[in-house]
Amino acid sequence: MKLFAILIFVFCTSSVNATDYVQTSRYVERDVSPKSQLVDPLKVVIDFSFPQGLNTVGEAIHLLISPSGYKLDLKELDIAYLLFELPLPEIHKHLGPVRFKEAVSILSGKGFIPNFDETLRRISFTTESESIKLVDISPYKEQWLARKKPSPFTLRSHAVSNANYEGYIRYTVKEGDSVSIIAGKLGMSFTDQFSDQVVQNNPHAFIDKNPNLLLSGATIKVPSL
Repeated sequence: MKLFAILIFVFCTSSVNATDYVQTSRYVERDVSPKSQLVDPLKVVIDFSFPQGLNTVGEAIHLLISPSGYKLDLKELDIAYLLFELPLPEIHKHLGPVRFKEAVSILSGKGFIPNFDETLRRISFTTESESIKLVDISPYKEQWLARKKPSPFTLRSHAVSNANYEGYIRYTVKEGDSVSIIAGKLGMSFTDQFSDQVVQNNPHAFIDKNPNLLLSGATIKVPSL
């Protein structure tokens, strides 16, 4: 009986320590243990629709990773320039719900392998295709650089309806928008905290307060940087 009681105590102790809580009011405790997405941004689940007029894989990858904290790691004549100029398949113009890491792999396709440097937060691409290695990369690099500067998919081109007010940016939801896409358009980092705040501030714009069910045409307040 004593051994059984000890086992019960050990089990309960390990269960309690598995998750950390803080008491925010007399009857409410909140889980403050870090979520896996906060520890590893590659695990963030996204639901992303690319805007109309975006037609190449490179533009899609560039917009997808812009709020993630990751950057492209490109060499002088990187094979990624060829990948970037490939047409974006229609089926890839909406991704999700899917983890960020898998989304990059989907966009790069089977011919290219994305490599993630989690220390420096850089993304590069390699290939095992011998035929691609024989291609002259120079014209693809020139096309990409000409297309990227100035990028058509920046904050200014997505027409925020009004400037900053009361610490927020007012934004009118477009068809195909999601919270993650809006973050990317506004040059902000997409996190669970950002998503929760947008939903909390704009209950009228979501169905059943679901961050994945955003109403087109609604005007929302987005926390400014």
